[in-house]
Amino acid sequence: MFLPDNILAWPDQSLVYALPYLAIGLLVYIIGYKELYRGQKISRIDACILFVAFLLFFGLRWHIMTDTLAYEKEYYSFRSVFEWTYIDIHSWWWDKGFVVFAMLCKKITPDFFFFVFVNTLVDIILFVLCLKKYKVNVTISILAFLAFSGIMQEINTMRNIKAILLFVYSISYIQDRKLLKFLVINALGFTFHSSALLFFPMYWLLNRKYPMKWLLPIITVITVVYMANINILEDYLGIFRI
Repeated sequence: MFLPDNILAWPDQSLVYALPYLAIGLLVYIIGYKELYRGQKISRIDACILFVAFLLFFGLRWHIMTDTLAYEKEYYSFRSVFEWTYIDIHSWWWDKGFVVFAMLCKKITPDFFFFVFVNTLVDIILFVLCLKKYKVNVTISILAFLAFSGIMQEINTMRNIKAILLFVYSISYIQDRKLLKFLVINALGFTFHSSALLFFPMYWLLNRKYPMKWLLPIITVITVVYMANINILEDYLGIFRI
């Protein structure tokens, strides 16, 4: 056999583990070839293939990355009791919106991996809504998602990814100056992850024009922080729960 039959005997690190990720990236490239080089939009059939491929790839995953076991333990620790006091007690780590979402899934079946599948479905739908809303290049957007920590965000930060995608969807309301819609969407994101509080000031900050002499240092600092993988909020300020 190419790999040992006993999973415990598998190596901790191996290039073999990268093959599924390379395969999903290659699939995106093949399907999006015409969009990348000929400017042709992806057909509805190709879009459906990508949707299903990503749903199966992420939705049928097993114990991947660090937080899955923690999410699984918490999921099995509560019952589907839709009472505010009970929800509040179980919101010590998960935010209330995510707790209710998990309870709804558990009402259908207690299987944690069904919850993972539904969770992935919701994330992909939000991602698709953002692509359709802004009419961006689908292939480049998906490849950028895979290249810039998108896989980790989807697998390891089940709550935060929803707040981020809801904020991305609401950005157009900043430009259109539709404050109420912006606030409602990000309030929903806040119920999934408290870090969404950072997005509320963006309505006023991004509605202003700033001189380039201010923007360049800010962009430089953000780039350095990102490339150095420095988690300022978690490591230094300790404000938000991951």
